[in-house]
This record gives sequence, structure tokens and C-alpha cells, in this order.
Amino acid sequence: MMILSSPRFLSLASVIALLAGPALAADIQPHRALYTLSLGTAKTASGVLGADGAMTYAWGETCGGWTVEQRFRLRLEYADQDATQITSNLVTWESKDGARYRFNERRMRNGELDQEIKGEAHIDIPQSYVLGFDGGTAKLGAVARATVEQAAAASRREPSFHVLVVSRAGSANAAGVKGAKAEDERLSKRRAEAVRAELIHDGVPATSVQVAPGVSGPLATLAAQETTGKPPEHAVEIYLDPAKRGGVAEFTKPEQATIALKPDVLFPTAHTLYLIEQAQAGVPFVVRQVFDGTTVDDATTISAVIGPTLKPGEEAADEHPIKSPLLDRPSWRMRLGFFPAESKSETPDYELGMRLMDNGVSQDMALDYGDYVVNARLERIEPLPKPTCD
Repeated sequence: MMILSSPRFLSLASVIALLAGPALAADIQPHRALYTLSLGTAKTASGVLGADGAMTYAWGETCGGWTVEQRFRLRLEYADQDATQITSNLVTWESKDGARYRFNERRMRNGELDQEIKGEAHIDIPQSYVLGFDGGTAKLGAVARATVEQAAAASRREPSFHVLVVSRAGSANAAGVKGAKAEDERLSKRRAEAVRAELIHDGVPATSVQVAPGVSGPLATLAAQETTGKPPEHAVEIYLDPAKRGGVAEFTKPEQATIALKPDVLFPTAHTLYLIEQAQAGVPFVVRQVFDGTTVDDATTISAVIGPTLKPGEEAADEHPIKSPLLDRPSWRMRLGFFPAESKSETPDYELGMRLMDNGVSQDMALDYGDYVVNARLERIEPLPKPTCD
């Protein structure tokens, strides 16, 4: 039985990278890890007698995004044919706002090129940038100017976005001071106009920037925003709203191709973040579409069953084979099913069992194809440094 001719098998490396990948959260740690691969179980009909291999995985962080470098090798032995060795080198980059993604994977089978996939993708999603002013001024400080430049750069990358400047009223209205409301509205307008002028100075066309002073905007509620932390008291929000939702994936290898992406599609890092957030919130089951670029196909639908939180030390002894502070973290056992995007089947193409830490590290992984299972055991892990960003 030629299991290796199936695209679902060749996605093994990308599946592990997808779920072992980094996430954007306070306790997430870039890292380098080594996994050994082995055969878990196999049905007689599969023809698989044995499996061995290894995967090295390095997740790095830059000021603007996340990088993944992965090398994967798996050798399968069969009862009625020669052994087959699959190798894969995968490199990806994903922006921290979850809007842009680049991918490049080269796969070999028995020393010969099997497929090379390369391209980039983007999703048009709303983006929010919140900046603040000191006291009763409408003068932008250095931090505020830097935030405006981030928003302007994002707008220049996506000129179809509508730019709305929303200035929130201060606390004078609530205080009930006579005349404060009018003065507060005037100050709010000056702040919004100051931000608009700075956006135009940074290259955003004046015709694409609208001002809405004196009202409350989304203010730090969007998952895609690039600012972090508590919104400032005297806040102005720059809200980038795409003219159309959704996105595209553009392949340059194995051949030129373009695939439309739906508005709710996530890239791998954003999906890992989503899984951790849902696990922390105690949500037991989630379904999302994820595009990873490892096949020239539409996004994959991934369903996830999430178990209760495991505190450090609650796992079995054989689940914690090495000592590292990166593993002494809360975690969750998960079972994920992978379906083609438009599939009506209730049975996934394959499933992945794993234990995911709240810092983005994965271990105890088992990829189940139905007639055989490949285990990935964590053997070594080390932290990678975080960047110093202004």
C-alpha cells in the first residue's frame, strides 16, 4: 500500500510545525527543539513495519514577526517494498499582526526532489493602533509619532485600506465641570487633526484619512492590533479598515498560482495563539481554517478538542522525559482533526494528539493517519533570545 504517495503524509512536517509553532502571548518563548520520530502503532493492512527519524525546529522572533526553520527526516520500512526516506526543509515568516505570511518548503524522497513550494499570502484584516497625549496637549510625543509611523507603514502596504482617526473624549465630561464638554471636544478634535497631519506627512494620501473626534472607537479590542498593554487615558486610535475582507495566497513554485482566502482564515502562528487563548479560557472545542502553504490548496479546516489545564507535575513521568524550565509550564492535551476546507466528511484526513504548553512548546505528539501512527518525542530544547525593539 503506497501511503507515501498521499499528500496527507507529506504534510507531516508542516503539521508538526503548525502546532508546535510560536504564539504571541506574555509567556511565549522562542526556542530550538529536537524531536525523534518513531512508529507508534500500525495496522497490518498498512504494510508499515517500522519508522525512525528526527526533526529540528527553531522558532525565532523579530520585532515585526516570527520565523520558523525546520528540518525533517523520516524513514519508513514496509513489508512488501523497499524502505522510503522523506526529508523536508521548511522556512516561514509571519507578521505579528497575523496579516502576512511567507513560506518556502523543499521536499525530497529517497534523495530526489519530490516538490518545492514557495510563495506568500496576506489577509485583509482590520488593524488598530492606539496612541496617547499628555494632559491637555495636542502635541505628539516620540512614542506617539512612532505609533503613527507603524500605522502609516501598514496603510502604505495596503493602500486599499480606509483610515479612520478616532479621538476619545477625556475625563472632563464625567466630572461635570461647566464648559468642560466644549473644551474637551475642541481638544479631541485638535488631537485627531494632529494625528491625521502626521499620517499624511508619513505618506498616507489625505483623501484616504477620515477624522471622527469626540467619540469612542474600538480602542484596543481588536486581535489584530499591533500595540500592546493598557490603552492610554487620553487616547487616539488609528483604525485601518480593509475595503474588502479576505485575502490571497500567491505561489511562485511549483508553478504560478493564486488562491483566494476567506476572511476568517488564520496563518499558523495566529492559529497557535488562538489555541492557547481558547485553552486558557477553558473552551473545550474550536474549529478554524488555517493556511500554511505546504500544499497548493485552500486552507485546511482544523477542529480541536482541548482538555483541562494541567499544572506542572501533573503529567505522567514518561511525558516529561527531559528537564527544562521551558517544560515546567501549564499545558493542555489536545486532539486536532484536519479536514480539507470544503470537505463534508465527518472523518478527518488525519489527527494530531499533543500536549501544548502556554509558552508555545509542544511535546508528546502523535500523528494518526488511521492505519498507522507516527510519534514525535521531544529530546532536547533550549531557549532563543527575544529581540530588543524600540
